[in-house]
Amino acid sequence: MELKKYSFIKQIGAKGFYAEITCKIEFDKSNKAIEIDENCQEWYAGIQFGLQYYKDNSNYNSINLNIIEIKSNVVDTSQIIVAFCVIKLLEEALGKLNKRIEFNEEKCFFEFDR
Repeated sequence: MELKKYSFIKQIGAKGFYAEITCKIEFDKSNKAIEIDENCQEWYAGIQFGLQYYKDNSNYNSINLNIIEIKSNVVDTSQIIVAFCVIKLLEEALGKLNKRIEFNEEKCFFEFDR
């Protein structure tokens, strides 16, 4: 499958939020759900959470992500921002979830429906 990209960049006062993800999405029954370039290993927890959240709330059970690149910033990137980007990337590629996933700019936090 072709490369997919998703970027999240926000600056609210002194707070910054940033991540850019490039990956390939594949479908098969193998158990290798995530392949990550060695330069992206530090973001594994966020990638895992985002992928599992999407799978749990969609009809796609056999999604595999091949993470090519994650652009990040030491101060402005966190695991939750990476998870948010993975979910949004999958929504753009495969379809919206019936859950509310958004960034609350007023409160400066991410909201994930259960």
